[in-house]
Amino acid sequence: DMVLLFSEGLVRLKNARGEKNSLTWFINFVKTYGNMQPSPFLARLKSAIEKFMQGEPFQQDVTVIAIKNMQSPAVASSDQNAREIETRFLSIEEEIRLLRATKKHPELQPQDLAHALGEPFARFDPERIQYYLGRRDRTRKNGSIKAPNRSKSTQALKRHFQREMLEKFPIRQLLYRKYEFKGNTEAIQKALAHYQNGRFQESLIEFTKARRVIADSDAVYCFFGNLYLLLNMTIKARQEYLKALKINPRCVHAYLSLAYIALLHQDYEATIGYLTTAIRLGEDIQQYERFLHQLVSALEKQNGHPEWLS
Repeated sequence: DMVLLFSEGLVRLKNARGEKNSLTWFINFVKTYGNMQPSPFLARLKSAIEKFMQGEPFQQDVTVIAIKNMQSPAVASSDQNAREIETRFLSIEEEIRLLRATKKHPELQPQDLAHALGEPFARFDPERIQYYLGRRDRTRKNGSIKAPNRSKSTQALKRHFQREMLEKFPIRQLLYRKYEFKGNTEAIQKALAHYQNGRFQESLIEFTKARRVIADSDAVYCFFGNLYLLLNMTIKARQEYLKALKINPRCVHAYLSLAYIALLHQDYEATIGYLTTAIRLGEDIQQYERFLHQLVSALEKQNGHPEWLS
């Protein structure tokens, strides 16, 4: 009664305890809740996945589409909607064909490869083709033994590449904002004064004392995330942004900040994932969309050097 389309990332999730999701788990979930309507089914699935991941961000693309015919046979359209959704994904056979062609013609860029193969590849934009090629590279690296030492030149190039991307990332608009808290106490006013004067360590000390009187919200968690990030405490900052997403899963500020933290750690896959989500949810963030295209384009230019996507 319900058609489910899902990316393989759904059945390859791994949480902080090292537990892995599986196709068997998903099949059992469908057997239990498959009688629900699409919206509540997807909401329950999302909740189950978040519980399994324990607040950790997804390292793979997790996409699930549920289709159910809600119209009477007389009104229902043909399989046009199903065809429209089908055109957005590659079948297993098509993906294998793409990977074989990549191996045979490593000199071709993603858009040239897609054009040479024709349909259905020609309808995909370069970013989507790069996703499949990047997943191939990640799978190959995860299953192979890494060399104990990489050349100094490669490391230097990677550091230079990262510095260039960090310089282009519009981070100032996220970090340097003017904040105010309703019902300011003397302690909060003192903490804000330190913050606005660039004394971030003193500000953190004062805010830590007063935090118990500040109501939790996604904006508050993002503020503390910014404060930790300004102090180069990226692990603490990441925890605050994840707390913001628990309260508001559509918090664009949190996704953009997490993208920057991933970039600091040279996790370009996570950077692209967070930016893509933020762009889908946010408005008037064209500068981040431009940066995403710059990053993807720069990574594509290094397609002949697998180390760049590690």
